[in-house]
Amino acid sequence: MAGSAGTSNKLRILHLLDMFMKKTDIDHGMRMEEICAYIQGLGYKAERKIIGEDIESLKDMGYDIINDKVGKYSSYKLVSRDFEFTDMKILVDAIGASRFITEKKSKEIIGKLKKLLSEYDAKNLDRPVYVANRVKNENEASYIVVDEIQRAMRENKKITFKYYRWNEKGNLEITNDGKPYRVSPWALFWDNEQYYLVAVKDGEEKLKHFRVDKIKAVNILEEEREGKTFFDEKELTGYTIKRFKMYDGQIRSVELLCENSLSNVIVDQFGKGTRLIPVDEGHFKTIVDVAVSPMFYGFVFGLGTGIVINGPEEVKQKMKNFIKEVLEKYQ
Repeated sequence: MAGSAGTSNKLRILHLLDMFMKKTDIDHGMRMEEICAYIQGLGYKAERKIIGEDIESLKDMGYDIINDKVGKYSSYKLVSRDFEFTDMKILVDAIGASRFITEKKSKEIIGKLKKLLSEYDAKNLDRPVYVANRVKNENEASYIVVDEIQRAMRENKKITFKYYRWNEKGNLEITNDGKPYRVSPWALFWDNEQYYLVAVKDGEEKLKHFRVDKIKAVNILEEEREGKTFFDEKELTGYTIKRFKMYDGQIRSVELLCENSLSNVIVDQFGKGTRLIPVDEGHFKTIVDVAVSPMFYGFVFGLGTGIVINGPEEVKQKMKNFIKEVLEKYQ
């Protein structure tokens, strides 16, 4: 092996660590003679004493390497790492199921994650993730869009972009009469299996959200962002809870009368801080802030007779109109 003895020693210990990462885990170890043969095969001096000292150095650096003795045999193994198999399985399933991440990018990211596991655990991640009724994003340019938005936020700049939607023919068409949107970007977040940009549009004193996979041609401007007073990171979770399927609408405090059997549904939808007030033995009521939209009425309608809007009267009447309009479609 070319190079000084010091350099060779440093490279040897790096290869040793790489071996422990790939070839061992809590269920698989390597005997000292196997380790020495492996390192010698890479062209390095690998006597038992030298390798033993290298292993002790790795342990001193915090790597959880143990000497596991079974009968007269003993083997060395790396028994813990920053990301365990269960952690990786959750990440891999989430990436595979994400609609925003393309099939190509999913495979690329999962491939990188597998390198953090032993080759034995990595094989157990070699399985497809089946997700019903979901279509993967096919736009690789979405990652460039995310990078540009992130850079604009770091530099406190406004951006312009073109925004698209699916038309009745199943084709993407440009919105806003083809004119670019001009906004101050404030956050990117996941909700409803999608990635969204939260921004303040020029001339509008409120937050708006845009699907990132429908954004194209991002241009960072020299102007500094506006609308900081409308954005509060602490309220971002509330922003998504109030909107059903991210449909916007006027925010209203709505009182709901619910059967006790729906307590789990209500808390799942509106958050664990939602106050459930007992009314009688079979019912409770709750007051929640929601963006009143057809999606909200659809949520209530979908729960049938188990939930009733008590007020305000205007929202209650719109619910009646919603039910009437749906019924008319079937008559």
